[in-house]
Amino acid sequence: MKRILIALITFLLLTSLASAATLQVGPKLHYKTIQSAVNAAQSGDTIYVNAGTYKEYVSVDDKHLIFQGQKTGNKYLYPSVSGFCFDPYPNTGSGDVNGFKITNGGIFYGGYGHNIVRNNYLTNCYIYTQGQPCSNNVIMNNQFTNAGITLYSESYDNVVTGN
Repeated sequence: MKRILIALITFLLLTSLASAATLQVGPKLHYKTIQSAVNAAQSGDTIYVNAGTYKEYVSVDDKHLIFQGQKTGNKYLYPSVSGFCFDPYPNTGSGDVNGFKITNGGIFYGGYGHNIVRNNYLTNCYIYTQGQPCSNNVIMNNQFTNAGITLYSESYDNVVTGN
């Protein structure tokens, strides 16, 4: 009985020490592309992207990730990327996108809701949410040029403000 109790306490202690990681992306860092950081990340991790142009369309499935564009103080440096797709199949990809310049590809959410899209510049693309599970999203303080927001009919209780 004593061994089981010690093993249980050890397990609980080790799991309580586990925390979300921050993966950094940039030309001189371990992750040179955003997608390579996504592939290495675990659900709940933050991917911090240094300023620059990333010629990629980032695809996320089976995890919730936070994407943070580089900031200096309170000023965003807006790394540029084609877009983000939070895969609708099997409805498990989700995430937050903050501080990017997004061109041509946009942001597509087809799975879980409770996503946050804020402080981005979107050009020639859209933010899409699709399906009932993709509800309760916050879309705020984004700048749009030849772009917009599409909330499909089964996406409920979304907040769109300050765009």
